[in-house]
Amino acid sequence: MLRIDGTLRSANARLARILGRGLDGLIGRPASDWLGDDEGTRLREVREMSVDGPFGPRPVAVWESLILDRQDVPIGRVLVVRDQGAVMKLREQLVTAGQLSALGDLAAGIAHEVNNPLAFVLANLNELRRESEALGKLDAASPARALAETAPRIDACIASLGRVVGFVAEVRSFAHQGTGAPILFQVNELVASALRLAAPRLRDQHVVSFEPGELPELRCAPQELKHALLSLLLAVGQEGRERGHIHVRTGATDDGVFVEVETDAPLGERTAFDGAELLLAPGRGAGASLLIPGHMVRRQGGNLRAEPTATGGARVRIDLRDRPAEALA
Repeated sequence: MLRIDGTLRSANARLARILGRGLDGLIGRPASDWLGDDEGTRLREVREMSVDGPFGPRPVAVWESLILDRQDVPIGRVLVVRDQGAVMKLREQLVTAGQLSALGDLAAGIAHEVNNPLAFVLANLNELRRESEALGKLDAASPARALAETAPRIDACIASLGRVVGFVAEVRSFAHQGTGAPILFQVNELVASALRLAAPRLRDQHVVSFEPGELPELRCAPQELKHALLSLLLAVGQEGRERGHIHVRTGATDDGVFVEVETDAPLGERTAFDGAELLLAPGRGAGASLLIPGHMVRRQGGNLRAEPTATGGARVRIDLRDRPAEALA
């Protein structure tokens, strides 16, 4: 319980344990000492933050409401502080499960993406072997001409193998967890990489286009943000009931960048919108919802929101703000 001036009037022992302080040291002190400067500015809104606990920063959820007298005059506030340590661990487990699910979704696409170039290379190598065996039967001038004609096939083999090497490198990069350390990075590169990884799963059912805007470098954890983008693309792409168009575009805002993914393919009948997150039909694709990419985006200090389109599809937008390195550490 807080007085109207924001000082603590009474509290239970659980709050004292969360903060690692004795009740005597809390009673009478301003709640802003441990809630920060925005204490009391967002009533009836659940806020997630960190407070200084006995073993370092501790994640908590905070909710406040006014206490009114019979004349509706504020006489105090109720403050609820909930330890979010277990919730945060569960979220981390869900993120890991989402990443594994995304890798599983990519497995079939990886086989297709690698098999086709290798089959092309093998076919050309077999043809080159047959032609090389025939060179000994030709006159002196013919072998040189025949070898010159093989150059385009060799170049095509090199290009195909390069495609395989590039795709495998993308998959290895995705599977690597990274350090999570925030660095300055170009978001367009992350979007392009996520699109390349998602392409084997999307192109059979959707036409995909990318409209990159001019973006400043943004301080973020690139590996985690790429995971979020890939999970978003797979979730939106796999929910469409019909072949459609997925359009991805990026742009700059006053304090950061945005990534927008829009599909005109009608979504499943069980799809619903709740304003902040797009809930997808259960048992599909990269998880049952956008909760996992949404959580990843929020860890970057960003926001994910979705809305239906006139065609019955969806428009999902990620807004990312540039933040100091210590804010994401």
